[in-house]
Amino acid sequence: MGEGIALDLKKVPFSRRNAAYLFFEEDNSGGGISDRERFRHDDAPLLYSGEDEGETGYPPGLYITASSHGSTIRRKGLLRLIPTRGGEPADYTYRAAPEKLTIESGDGVIEIILDGDDSVRIRGRGLGLRFFTRMEFMEGAATLPDGTVCLEIFGIYFVGGSFYFRRLDGGITLDAAYNNQTCRTESATVELIPSENGTFETAIFSINPNEYEIESYKPFDECLAEIEGDFDAFRRRYGAEDTRLAALCEYLLWISYQDMDRLSAAPNLKADMIFSGRIRDVLAKMFHQPLHSLAVADSRAALGILLDAFAHISDRMLPTEVSRNRILFGAFPPAFGLALLELIKRPGAETLPTEQLRALYDGMAEHFGWWRTARSLGENSFSYNMPRECGYDAATYALCDFPLETPDLYAWLILYAEALAALAAAAGLGGADEWTACAKGLLDTLISELWDGDSFVCRGALSGRVFKCGSALTYLPIILGERLPREIAAKLAADLGDGAKFMSGRGFLSESREGPYFSAGESGRGAVDLPLQAVLILGLCAAGHGDTAAAAAAAVISAAETFGVRDVIVPDGEQPARAPADNGDSAAASALLAILASRGKE
Repeated sequence: MGEGIALDLKKVPFSRRNAAYLFFEEDNSGGGISDRERFRHDDAPLLYSGEDEGETGYPPGLYITASSHGSTIRRKGLLRLIPTRGGEPADYTYRAAPEKLTIESGDGVIEIILDGDDSVRIRGRGLGLRFFTRMEFMEGAATLPDGTVCLEIFGIYFVGGSFYFRRLDGGITLDAAYNNQTCRTESATVELIPSENGTFETAIFSINPNEYEIESYKPFDECLAEIEGDFDAFRRRYGAEDTRLAALCEYLLWISYQDMDRLSAAPNLKADMIFSGRIRDVLAKMFHQPLHSLAVADSRAALGILLDAFAHISDRMLPTEVSRNRILFGAFPPAFGLALLELIKRPGAETLPTEQLRALYDGMAEHFGWWRTARSLGENSFSYNMPRECGYDAATYALCDFPLETPDLYAWLILYAEALAALAAAAGLGGADEWTACAKGLLDTLISELWDGDSFVCRGALSGRVFKCGSALTYLPIILGERLPREIAAKLAADLGDGAKFMSGRGFLSESREGPYFSAGESGRGAVDLPLQAVLILGLCAAGHGDTAAAAAAAVISAAETFGVRDVIVPDGEQPARAPADNGDSAAASALLAILASRGKE
């Protein structure tokens, strides 16, 4: 595993790909929470009575929770982990790596791994382990006839999960406090108790192991070796520098990778997808999927990411978001052309399977047809209908007339049409000339109608009004590289590299400092947005402005090494506090890996 990764569970969770569970360290850095999110009656203790629980009511320490797909409600279904010695809480330290979480106290040790999609394995020596939770209405705790302990932590918000504790060595007890006045169980404590020789081993499942006839278990160390192998194989997809930052990015992508729903009769997740994260935005954003492929060195794996997105197309439309429990359709920046053109530049791209290229062509052509039908008011005319369709809700496009013709949308679609022409040629299909002509027509519109001699502008598709925006999105045509007239590319590069406009010590700002609407802390309105950094840096390299790209890449990498793999970085001062384990984002991870790779192209 290269230099290895010491995970700070205050910043990123301990988990693995497809895992139902994750662990993190609560430190109350997220500030107060609303009454709606509290685990209690106003007069009842929270997670652990007898301690100073701080503003949020969650004592510092380690917690386990289940993934809440598609959910935005945090801190539900939490079980606090309390190492014990002789039945009393023990002081402890922990070490977390991608393959294992280790808790130590004196000469006692507890090891935790996620050995499957729906299970956790825990073994201890010289220590016991307590799990404690407050319980909401409708939640329950029980000991099954075979001694398996069950906690159903779903609550009224249906986020949380099931925890089935099965003893493999030592003992398990359940103490569930039932309130006769409220007629419900208000708290539950599960104790993992060492055997006479001082050891215990337990498996935790998200499903009832009795119903699924889970009776045998691989040895703990064999499971650990399989986890290590899985992560190492995943890392090889990227072929990145063997640095701590790259390894952390690869870890965040590994735990965010979700396999398709194979058992559902009507699945939402119809193919493997990369979710945005495991704590916040537990869903796949379709805008990010082609950007994820930019970071993957394995060409077949990168092609697979693009193909998997199109498994979700319906009536020519792709969803903006997909999770295991919902699918939401809408428009988003069509970055597939950029991703495909970057892919076919690679050595050996000519060996990509023709059948897969044809399948990708069919999906992309169908999706381009949706843009022609739903977001076009004439030949070579395309527009966003709503501000959020550009991918950044707070971008100053929102101040313009909609439908809105924008430079970034034209740039995305020019590359989309060119990619379709390249696919048609590579797959032996007809239509390449028509797609090339489409790309040329869109490029002519962009340059002749949206370039005012100094910058790209936006135009109301119905009103005809012209808007000069300070958004970095108006500089996104730099991704067209040498397709742009040299003087236009030079002006875009000069403005992006100008410290009074877009350049900062942490990367490109998403809004010019010169504009009246600049807000340093807001995504799309001034903050450094990591996915946007990768696209602009690749564009500058393609346009021959490697010096500006190199300066931005160095700034972004330095900021990530200091502040973590955050999707949004404030350009000056300290970063705003985030809730525990929420300092890592898969889109930022892919962007950083792509930026690290771009340094060889500058």
